[in-house]
Order: sequence, then structure tokens, then C-alpha cells
Amino acid sequence: MKLLQKIGLYLAIFFLAIIQYSDTFDFEYAWDDAIVILENDRVQKGFDGMPEVFQNIKSDEIQHRYGYRPITLMSFAIDVGLWGMEPGPAHVMNVILYGIACVLLLLFLNRIFPQRAGWMSFLITALFVVHPVHTEVVANIKSRDEILAMIFGLISLLFFLNLIEKSRLKWLNGVLAVVSLILAFLSRENGLIFGVLMLLVAWHKSKISLKEWKIIVFPLLGIGVLFLIREYVYSNAFFENRSTDLIDQGKFLEDGFIGNPLTDASGLFEILANSFFILLKDLQLLVFPKTLVHDYAYAHSEIVGWSNPLVIISILFHGFLAYVVIKNWKKKSLLNFGIFFYIISVFLYLHVLKIGPDYIAERYLFVPSIGFLIALFGVIEWLAKTTFGNKEQPISKTSIGKAGIGIVVLALIAGFLKTKDRNKAWENNLTLFETDIELAPQNARLQHNYAVLLHQMYYQSPSQRKQNKILKHYEKTLEITPRSVRALIDLGKAYMEFGQMEKALPVFKKCTEIYPEISVAYIQIGKYYLAKKNYQLALNYFDQAKQKGIANPDVYYLRAVTLMMLEQNENAKNELIDGLQFNPSFGNYYSLLSDFYYLDKDYELSKKNLEKAMGLSPEDQSFKARYKERFEGLDKLPENN
Repeated sequence: MKLLQKIGLYLAIFFLAIIQYSDTFDFEYAWDDAIVILENDRVQKGFDGMPEVFQNIKSDEIQHRYGYRPITLMSFAIDVGLWGMEPGPAHVMNVILYGIACVLLLLFLNRIFPQRAGWMSFLITALFVVHPVHTEVVANIKSRDEILAMIFGLISLLFFLNLIEKSRLKWLNGVLAVVSLILAFLSRENGLIFGVLMLLVAWHKSKISLKEWKIIVFPLLGIGVLFLIREYVYSNAFFENRSTDLIDQGKFLEDGFIGNPLTDASGLFEILANSFFILLKDLQLLVFPKTLVHDYAYAHSEIVGWSNPLVIISILFHGFLAYVVIKNWKKKSLLNFGIFFYIISVFLYLHVLKIGPDYIAERYLFVPSIGFLIALFGVIEWLAKTTFGNKEQPISKTSIGKAGIGIVVLALIAGFLKTKDRNKAWENNLTLFETDIELAPQNARLQHNYAVLLHQMYYQSPSQRKQNKILKHYEKTLEITPRSVRALIDLGKAYMEFGQMEKALPVFKKCTEIYPEISVAYIQIGKYYLAKKNYQLALNYFDQAKQKGIANPDVYYLRAVTLMMLEQNENAKNELIDGLQFNPSFGNYYSLLSDFYYLDKDYELSKKNLEKAMGLSPEDQSFKARYKERFEGLDKLPENN
């Protein structure tokens, strides 16, 4: 193939990726973007926050549930540093990076299969570009971690190919392969996959002589380094734990089973049945991605057993694949390479080694889809040369080859159109939730997230109809599962806010029955009795919340308010002072403390705390009015008592 033609194919792949996702350029933030941008203090600092992205912090804050991915966080910080909190440029960057990843994929395919370099590698890559299952990765800014991991992972494989095939600079290529692998891992932990894929490349390219197999020292070294990095960043020497109540008790507000029902699995035997089920579900998404949703959580996904017909079908099918691979082990065919690539890259998401946060996810198929597409063309090649044609005849000249290419062209058109259509759902959270709730009405997490979004939007134009809709989706969540702490608390709070007080109390008490060790429900019951002016009962529940080990200033503030209502001002002030150790971040806390100091005629501390309140809540005009009344215009403060 001529050089200009090769360059043309690479450019075609890049611009196909740009065109495929160009309609995302003006999209808003959506779904998991909150984790990495909207609620991430370090990223929002832009360039100034870049050193902090290398910290590993764990807390109940959403921004600290992301894993250790400093390279990806750094890229988001650069976005903010260059363009501020504008989602458009970040979407553009995602698409450009996706185009680069696809070009690298084409380069890798041309290198690993030189005898098929050209149109076959191009068609495999083109199918990858337009595959609808990749929509989440490109349209959701947060999933840039998948793209960056793939970019650095493919670069590591290309350097490793240089190590195998080139006689010069072998050590340099080996070192660069390991460095690229580390960057893939620091972009997203599944970058580890590419270390194992290096071993697959070594098998495919080597003659399995002792001399040839010395090259595996580099992937093995790389994998070893990744494990050391993983151990270090989660060790006490590096890991910064800012645990609060829910972490200390081993419970998150969003319980694990809601994201992945396998959290409730009885053991590895039951997990394996679901691993086979997931393998079949993954194939369905890759072969026929008609129905796509952003969240496959409980009970859209449920635990299945060994007697499930789909589990049995999956066992038989994957057993057949194993037979094909073993029978043709020495041939190192396109089909064998594709099957190995797919199984290696999908294995991490089968929950055998560790139960992941999500039962199934489209982003989990980003890298495995490469192996799937290679294997698909391997089947076409095998049918064309072994069953229907002359082994020496080009595949494109055989009847099965022509039919296969025709199917591929139709798949390209269908994939392009389906992906364009699916893109629309990712415009913002509202379009995403409203699109997917019709497809996954039994998804508890989706029902709850939709209710929360509607609740946030409610204040723009309140109405009874909107209240009813919000309550409907909160209630639907608990109809699916009564175990969601967040849904229980949010429904109870909504009942109180919308004037249905008596409905709130049973919801909060149900939460204490299911999770007696979590203090948040006791706080809400205390608030209920505080609103009812039953101050002693409110104080009792706030005491219970405090006894649960909560490390949160809210409970100290609420206890102080209640003590004040019981005319125990000195105790109330001391409660607020005790709570300062947890660094309260809301203005009312310091405003109330300022009031107590003012009553005690400690004007200096009163002024200091009121200034703190104004700094934390600059929009609250009552703080400014109080400050003006008490302290503005004074040359000096009155003498403290």
C-alpha cells in the first residue's frame, strides 16, 4: 500500500471519530462528571490544583470515590485551567483523544497483522469507531480515563512490538513500553490489562524459543511495578483517610448492592455463574446493541444461578471458544488472537478477583471490543479460506468474503446512525435520565437519581404536580428496594419539605431499623421533632446520632439549636465550640456561635465568627445586616466582658 494511501486511511479514521461525536461538542456535564469536575475541589483549582491530584484521599465525599487516577484528573485540571468550568471544550478534548486512540488502534493492527495491513485493519478500526457501546466513554467526560488508558496502553504495545521486531534500541523500547504501561495504569487501573496483553503479543510474534522469550521480562516487570504502585498509594504512608461516619461504619450512603447485586452473593461459586451470564450479556451488547442505558444497576441487573438458561448457553458457547483456541493453538490465527485479546481484557470485569462497583457497564467493553472485532474478522477469514474458498485466494475474492464485507459495511452504517442517536441521550442529566428510565424502569439507582434531579429543578418553578412526581420516583426506588439509605432519607426529607410531616417519621424510623449503626437517620428524626417543637425528644435523637460516632459538625449545630430552645445557652455554646474540630463549612454554624459570644459580650470573638459566616455564605444578607448593626462604623470594639 502506498504511503499516501496509508496516511489517508489514518486520517479517515481520525475524522470519522470526530464526525461521529461532533454533536457532543455543546453538551453539558452529565452523570459521573460530578465526581471528577463539578464536585472535585482539586480539579476546580485548575493548574493550581495539579500537584494535589496525585494525593489519594478516601472519604464519603463523591470526589473521593474515583480511585487513584492522577493522569486523568490532571487532564481535567488542565481543561479547567485553560477554559474554566465550561463543558464544551472538555467534550471536544474527549473526542480528539478518542480519535487519537482510534488512530493508534489502526497502527497497532497494522503492526500486529502486517500481512493484513490495509483494508482489513481499517475496517476493524472503523467498526470500533462507530460502535454504539462506546457512546458512554466518549460522551461522558469522566470516561476520559478509559480513553487515556487505551492511548497509553496501545503505545506500550507498540513499543513492545519495537522491542520484538527491531534490532536497535531494544532496551530503550522496553523501558518506554513499561513507562507507557505505568501511565495507562495511572490513567485508570484497568491499564493493567495491557501488561497481560504484552504477553499475548509476545506469544503471537515469537517462535517460543528460550532466547525469544527473554523479552517477557519487560511486561512482567511492568505488571510488578503496577502492583507495587497500587500497594503504595493505598498504604498508610501515602493514603490519606478522611473517613466520616458512614465510612467508619463500613457503609456508604449508596449501598454496594444497588450498583452491583453481586455484593449480596454467597461466595465465589455463585459469582462464577454470574460471570458466565455477564459474558453472554456483554456479547449481546457487542453484537446487537439495540438497548443501551447508562446504568445497569439493581434490579435492572439481578443475581442469577447456575440453572439459568442463559448461563448454560454461555457455558456451552465459551466452552466451544476454548476448544477452538486449544485445537488451533500453534496457528496463531487472527481468530485465536482476537479471542485471547477479548477474554484477557474482559476478565477484570467478571468480578472473579474482586466485586466491582457496577454489575455491567458499557465502558467495561471499551478495550474488550477490540478483541471482539478482531475475532469477528477472524471468523470471516476462517470461513472464507477454510470452508468456502481456496486458502491461497484473497478473502475479498471469495463469496463468503464478499458477503462478510457487505455485512461489515451495513454494520458501519447502522453503528454510525445508532451512535448518533444514542449521543442525544448524553446531552445532560435530564435527557439521560428521561431517556433511560423508559428503558430501565426497575433500576433503583436511576429512579432515585431522577427524583434527586427533579427535586433540584423543582425550585425554579414549584408546583404540586412537580412535588407529586418527585415523591413518585423516590417511592418507586423504595418499591424496588427498601435498602437504599439515600432514598429513605431523601424521601423522608421530601415529605417534610412538602408538608407531609407524618409520612416522614415512619420512613426515617425504617432506616434506623435497617441500618441501626448509621447516624444520619437519627439526625433526621431529631430534625422532625425539632420542627414539631418537641425539643427534649429531638435532643435524645441527636444524642443517639452523636453516639454512633459521627464526625460531622451538623449534629453539633443541631444539638446547639435544640439546647438553645431548652434555654441552655451555655451548653449550646460549648456544643458549637466542640464541633469546631470538624471544620464546619456552613455560615449558620458560625453565625449562631457569634450570637452566643455577643450575648456574653465577647465582641471580638463574636465579630470574628460573624465574618467567618459571611465568608462561607456571602449570599446570606441576614449575616451582612447583623454585622452592619453590631460592628460597622465602630472605631473600636467595646471592651470585652
